[in-house]
Amino acid sequence: MKKFWITFFSLMLINIFYQDANAKITFLPDYEEGPLYFGGLEDNSECSQILDEYGNNKYHLGETCIGGKVFDEYCPYDNSYISECYCPDIFSYSCEYPMRGDTRFVDSASGHSSCDGLWVECCDTTCPPGTTLEHPGGCGGHTYNSCGDACYYPYEDCCDPMPDDSNCSCGTERCSDGCGGSRLCCKECLLPDDDDDDDKKKDDNDNKDENGNDDGIFIPDNSDAMSSSSSSSSSGAISCVDGGSLTCYGGVFSASACPNGVAKSCTDCNGLKHFTCK
Repeated sequence: MKKFWITFFSLMLINIFYQDANAKITFLPDYEEGPLYFGGLEDNSECSQILDEYGNNKYHLGETCIGGKVFDEYCPYDNSYISECYCPDIFSYSCEYPMRGDTRFVDSASGHSSCDGLWVECCDTTCPPGTTLEHPGGCGGHTYNSCGDACYYPYEDCCDPMPDDSNCSCGTERCSDGCGGSRLCCKECLLPDDDDDDDKKKDDNDNKDENGNDDGIFIPDNSDAMSSSSSSSSSGAISCVDGGSLTCYGGVFSASACPNGVAKSCTDCNGLKHFTCK
């Protein structure tokens, strides 16, 4: 009896393991033998069935185009389908060496400068005569080509120009920077004594009349009048020409010597006219 039960349980275990092995082994069909369709995912939309004049699908699933491209219309049955994406006419240049696509010019609508190898603008990479794209070293300077690339002049020794002067109390003027250019330099200040002397000389010259005499303090030669006055004084009487005055002296003898006009005039004892300038 015991031997029977041992045999029974052994067969049961073998059966269980066999069924387990069968459950885990599943063979899927090779996809090359036929397409796999997953329920509900196949594209049966009316938009996908519409063809263009060349027999290609007119619409494709998408919301927008990339890389500067645009599309013309949505599918009339479903806005999640759009027409073929293409590059607009603004991308019209195929730039070949020495020309190059110029990234400084972009399509304002998309913000792109190129689309599928076509560019908004081309620029010339050629450097101006006498310059090169390779930096030769030194300080020869540079210019630019039409693409905005630096083009370098031949090698020249470097020179550090002197900087502009600052805190100048007497003003500035242009002077050499030591490298062929110019800079701002402080003006030399004049000594105060020199200024005073110059002002004094100017004032002295301004006070001279056309004959080199000081305006308003010129004393005419009245020796005759004085001698006449003296002789007359001894006899107790002083004589002058008609209209003359003993108190008339000094000034200038011509109204034309007064550039700003005559302030007053008088006639001395000898009949000589005197003028005081304004």
